[in-house]
Amino acid sequence: MANRYFNVKISSGTAPGPYSIYYDQINVNNITTRTFTNQPATNVSYADLTTGDGVNVFFPDTALKLYVYNTVCNTAYVFTLPTYGCDVDYSVLELTQPDLVTVNYQIYKLNPEATGYITDGTVQAQKITKSVLWNGDLSITGVSTNSSIFVGWSFDPSQAPLIQTAPVFVHSVQTPSTYYAIIDKVLPIEKKFCKYATTASQTIICDSCDTVVTVFFNRTQYETLGINNITWYKDRALTTVVDNGYYKEYFQESTSTNVRPLIYRLVGGVIPLSGKGFPEFIICCDCDIIECCVDC
Repeated sequence: MANRYFNVKISSGTAPGPYSIYYDQINVNNITTRTFTNQPATNVSYADLTTGDGVNVFFPDTALKLYVYNTVCNTAYVFTLPTYGCDVDYSVLELTQPDLVTVNYQIYKLNPEATGYITDGTVQAQKITKSVLWNGDLSITGVSTNSSIFVGWSFDPSQAPLIQTAPVFVHSVQTPSTYYAIIDKVLPIEKKFCKYATTASQTIICDSCDTVVTVFFNRTQYETLGINNITWYKDRALTTVVDNGYYKEYFQESTSTNVRPLIYRLVGGVIPLSGKGFPEFIICCDCDIIECCVDC
């Protein structure tokens, strides 16, 4: 069964109501429905019925009459008949189904390595297109992944200000628009180390550097906590910790004169605490390994 859509508006008069709008007869089973809220058209305020185009309602296309019932005056006004009682007049304009408005949402990356998606609760994608009745509400969420950062929602990612910084974006739709979920990624700190097995001898650790590896650190943690107190990773995405073993600071030969590189023992991606409660590190001096702590 199809529906008919009408704008109902008080064109003159001051009876405050509230009002209920029915079709065919005044009966609880014949209440019309407000189009943009999908709620029964009961207790409709005078303000709603006098603002803009009034109140848009729909009901079965088999209906023949429309009643506007004033619950205070206990009077009903029938569409197309002269108005009476409580000194108000009504105008009713039949409409086709209100136009659907199309809205686009898409991910915008400030850093190409940033990862994330947008979701309406069902679909996860880089771009989602939604259609909704004019003035209807939509909810969409921007999600950042793999240590990326959600920056905010924007009409134009190249210009400030942002619409909001919260990932969940709820808004009413009135015009076709495109909204951008902006994500970014702070690149990790990278440092090179000579890597040795846990069974390597002191002489090998001090005198050689056969295997050079790159270790990655969370930038924020590195800058606030220091290398001794954070997790060491073997991948840029910061998902896999380094292998157990010894890691010696790597210096190019041209810059290594009189440099005593620190050597760290890693277990499970972190530097174990010494007996005094400080992170362990080792320093190479005259081909000896001297175990040191922060306070030695």
